[in-house]
Amino acid sequence: MRLVLFILVILFAVSCIAQDSLSYYSNPVVITDLKIQNDLELKKETTLTEDAVHIQTNGPDQLATILHRGQGARHLAILWNGWNLQSPLNGTLDFNLIPNAFYNTELIQDNAKVILGSASQAGAVILQEVKSPKSVSVGYDYSTLSNHGLSGRYNLKRSKLSWTNKFSYVDNQNRFSYNSGSQRLQREHNHRSAIDLASMLKWELSKTQHLDFDIWYQNSGREIAPSTTTVYDGSRLEDDNLRVHGQWNLQKGAHQWSIRAAYLSEGIFYDSDLIKQSDTRSQSYRSEFIHSTAFKRLKLTSGVDLQDTRANYTFDSFTNNANTFDVNRQQMALWNALTYTLADRWNFRTHVRVENFSDHRPLMYYSGMLEYNWQDITLTYGFSRHYQLPNFNDLYWPTGGNENLDVEQGYQHELTGKWSSPIGRFALNTFSIQGKDWIVWAPNSFGMWSPENRRSVWSRGLELSHKLRKNIAHQFVVEHTIEYVWTHSTLRNEADASLNGKQLIYIPRHVWSSQLKLHYKNSKFEINNRYTSKRFSTSDNSVSIDAFMVTDLGLYRKIEYRDTNINLVVLVQNMLNAEYEIVNFYPSPLRNYSFGVQIEF
Repeated sequence: MRLVLFILVILFAVSCIAQDSLSYYSNPVVITDLKIQNDLELKKETTLTEDAVHIQTNGPDQLATILHRGQGARHLAILWNGWNLQSPLNGTLDFNLIPNAFYNTELIQDNAKVILGSASQAGAVILQEVKSPKSVSVGYDYSTLSNHGLSGRYNLKRSKLSWTNKFSYVDNQNRFSYNSGSQRLQREHNHRSAIDLASMLKWELSKTQHLDFDIWYQNSGREIAPSTTTVYDGSRLEDDNLRVHGQWNLQKGAHQWSIRAAYLSEGIFYDSDLIKQSDTRSQSYRSEFIHSTAFKRLKLTSGVDLQDTRANYTFDSFTNNANTFDVNRQQMALWNALTYTLADRWNFRTHVRVENFSDHRPLMYYSGMLEYNWQDITLTYGFSRHYQLPNFNDLYWPTGGNENLDVEQGYQHELTGKWSSPIGRFALNTFSIQGKDWIVWAPNSFGMWSPENRRSVWSRGLELSHKLRKNIAHQFVVEHTIEYVWTHSTLRNEADASLNGKQLIYIPRHVWSSQLKLHYKNSKFEINNRYTSKRFSTSDNSVSIDAFMVTDLGLYRKIEYRDTNINLVVLVQNMLNAEYEIVNFYPSPLRNYSFGVQIEF
């Protein structure tokens, strides 16, 4: 009943400035803004996999998280309709749960992200809807890893009403061979199946106001594959998520108002031959009021953000006696974003967020940015202070949670230059992030694993990109993109002084990617190369994982017949048959192939 009432409130909520959180960013520093999407792409792999962003995973369809700018997975916001989907339970969202048929992704690197609150120190990933120009579309794809995918979409447009329904179903075995010494072995226990259902309603009530309503249900079950040095113990994980969002936007003259709301429910259910069951369920009720006004040189946006998050734990190990308990966190935030044009070439932006919690002292965080524009050159300097709240597992996990944890804190400086020229567009970004009070799980004096605020980290680096798009002849277009990221992320103030200055585990110092795309009429050929340097798997940097480079090839073709479009795709992944691991003792697939077809009518 409570959920039904909440959804009714959403439908009559008032909303304005932000169709999503991108509206709060003025000219964001986006490395991926140089990427041009192509409507021929059927299998919409997440955009980040083509960029110099390190995605950490134990293998295909296993838990995947993003390690960016030398920060942990919990320091990156992932935004759906402007709401951060990072889990209140464990602090991370599994990136493999994002269906390719629904969303592309874009990485925002701008210190304005401080207004998002917790989990935005390394940036923010925006989930962007994959659209279709036709009313109905159905797609099927197959991979030689014994993977199958089916997706569909129905678009309805009536005057001022737009309604989209879509589904995605995958059944992935992820079977592949790998080499172990002189032996060729088969990788198994990688099965994952998932279904995603979504409905999106957009209603233009008048020229000055409109209503948006989104609902997304997801259920995913998978085997948790063991390492190559252990035996499968029957571990299985199920994710069950429901996400509801609504907003009503109103604009009059220079003023915009918004009240938006969301309900986010997340269930994580784990069992194995050793642990009978471990179930957790969180529910978040969120609402936000926003007002924005614009003058000749000034734009001022203010917001009030309310959240009520609850979680239920059922923990049972070896016995039939379940341990069940509930936890709760309430929070209220006031934030302000100001953009001021100092002169024709100068822009200044500042952001302040003050937050009060039911289980923690109040916090205030801020950012500032100064931008200079001259002809085709843009220079930007920014600074910010961030925080990361302990998640519910850190605080309340039955075997080791620590309710005395403090927030993680971070201080960041960025210097960015962008240049547009006849030979392409260039972007160079340098950053320095100093973090303290990072939460680390380690054995305590009783031998039990428990979290403590005991880690300080200094991450610094640079990000370089170049994008060129050129018309060679009539309907023949060449695109070339190069991106490079250098990250030096080291420990500081460790109890064991020998660890100071060591690179964080699994953070590569060098990531490089390049893409070459050739377009001709309704066809496209592309080749992607990605290099990842070695990573350390121990804190003392004594053990490392070898560097690797993966080359992928794609062929796309759109066939137009009357009012029907048929999109075809062939992908060759790991074309050069590289043997590599992203995490120690978890091999990745050798060369494999994918085929897909999508019909739009």
